[in-house]
Formats: sequence, structure tokens, C-alpha cells
Amino acid sequence: AFAPGSVVAIFGEQFTNAAPGSGTAIPLVTELNGVRVLVNDVPAPVYFTSYNQVNFQIPYETPAGEAVVRVERQGTPGNPLAINIAPRAPRIIQVGNYGVIVN
Repeated sequence: AFAPGSVVAIFGEQFTNAAPGSGTAIPLVTELNGVRVLVNDVPAPVYFTSYNQVNFQIPYETPAGEAVVRVERQGTPGNPLAINIAPRAPRIIQVGNYGVIVN
């Protein structure tokens, strides 16, 4: 399960034909290289886009339960994907040689 605020990577094909792009400013943009991710039709902050990968953050206002994620390319929607949103989803993430606990 994912939780509001979780960072998610989606892998596929033809997300963008542009060079890989990264969100560099806070707050993160909701469209990068013509790519948007919608969670329950709410635009999500996007960290990274490339031809075969999109990294985004589950919006904090996403309620627990089933959610629908969809990637748009230049306004054209992709296939919807159902995911489960939990109130919390603790994780341990490796950053360099260190571990970061995320709750």
C-alpha cells in the first residue's frame, strides 16, 4: 500500500520523448516534459520524467482506500491503475550509505 505523501515510481513506455527531466523547485510542478500524473483526478507533484519512468508523490489530500492513478502525456490519458492508499506506510529508504526511516 501507499500513503499520502509517498514517493512512487511508474515504469512503462512512451511517457515522454523529451530528455529526462527533474523537478528542481519547491513546490514541485504537476506537469514536467508534458507529463502529468493524476491520483483520483487530482494532479500529483512530479519529481522525474523520462521515456520509460515517472516519479511522483501521492497528494497529501488523497483519502485512504482505493485510488485510481493515471499518467497523461500531452493531455492524452493513459490506462488507469487502481492502487491502495493506507493512512500510513512506513518505509526505510537508502540514501547513499545511510538509511532514512519514513513514516
